[in-house]
Amino acid sequence: MIFRKDGRISSTDILVWGNEVIETVKTYTYLGVVFSSNSLFTQQAKLAKEKGKKAINNIWSVLVKGRIHEPDSRMKIFNAMVDSTTLYAAAIWGSCHTALLEEVQQYFLKKSYKLPKTAPQYFVRLETGCNHVKLKVFANLIKFWIRILNKPENSIVKASYYSIRGIKSKHEIYNWSWQARIQENLPVLTR
Repeated sequence: MIFRKDGRISSTDILVWGNEVIETVKTYTYLGVVFSSNSLFTQQAKLAKEKGKKAINNIWSVLVKGRIHEPDSRMKIFNAMVDSTTLYAAAIWGSCHTALLEEVQQYFLKKSYKLPKTAPQYFVRLETGCNHVKLKVFANLIKFWIRILNKPENSIVKASYYSIRGIKSKHEIYNWSWQARIQENLPVLTR
């Protein structure tokens, strides 16, 4: 897979291993995450939203049949079953898609409290005491950074991080490290 900001792959972009030409693709699913050639993870975000809404529909019958009306209990079930599905590996891909991910939580809360679909998000968050999904994504991103930075100096994971962190070109190739910094104007994390 060749990563470019616009996602276009030129016919001259050829990868070779030995004497064999390697197939170039625009998307590739690895460990359940859809990587795209533009490295923006838009397809992954849409897929996560879809999976999250399906998970809500799956747990809804449990909530209704179990007569679980207590808001804290509902949120625990939501966090365990839906958030874990929706936010899977979001530390890598989710920093630019938090608004889309927020829709899953809002869908659940509006359904739980029987609010109209047009109820403003800020109102729902204030009344329910729920934080932005963005906070979960960035908390996980920071934990992920810390795990990388705590790796030994000769670790391939740490070397890869330093490599992608340093990528800059006239084409502005994007990666998760730069997306997070651009999104929230975060500083570069070093040793």
